[in-house]
Amino acid sequence: MTLLPLALSLGCLSDLGHQAPSAYEVETIENVLLVWDSSYNDYDDGLGALIPVDALVTDEEENPQSNIRVEFISGSAGVYVLPEAAIQEVDPPDPQEAGSNCTPGAEDYDIENCAWYDSDSDRYFELSSTYSSEYKPNYALIATDQFGRARMWIYVDTLPSSGDDEFDPAFVTVTLGTVNGTSTIKIETSN
Repeated sequence: MTLLPLALSLGCLSDLGHQAPSAYEVETIENVLLVWDSSYNDYDDGLGALIPVDALVTDEEENPQSNIRVEFISGSAGVYVLPEAAIQEVDPPDPQEAGSNCTPGAEDYDIENCAWYDSDSDRYFELSSTYSSEYKPNYALIATDQFGRARMWIYVDTLPSSGDDEFDPAFVTVTLGTVNGTSTIKIETSN
């Protein structure tokens, strides 16, 4: 009886691509440098950085491979991995609109009703309607597209801190679940 739920749950993985052979590799950016200070580093304040990340999966001859499972794992609280479908760009909030305080960085910022502000691109984003505002995942599993690419977004809400304006790096692991198929993205500050 306990094998049936396990078998059904494993069957769902086929929708997320195939397991990569051990010779496949994953390539992605290795370092992200952010301009960051303590005013950005509060949880759920609407300030952060939204970073697009492409992972490319190739075989031993460096040919891109489609429909391969890629895992994204954040090793830091306050650093979230979001699938491309979860993010949509929106217009800046109207400061004259009554109700919620949507001024990024404000002490009474309303995370439930306001868009995220990406300080690097000066754009506003929010989760698409199919995702909850409580959606803050540290793990995602997606399949590569026809070009061997898996696109994710990393949302940095906070970075590990070792004091005033002193920030430790955050890490996101991108893996195929094989020995050769692992890459690490280091997110650090320029100050």
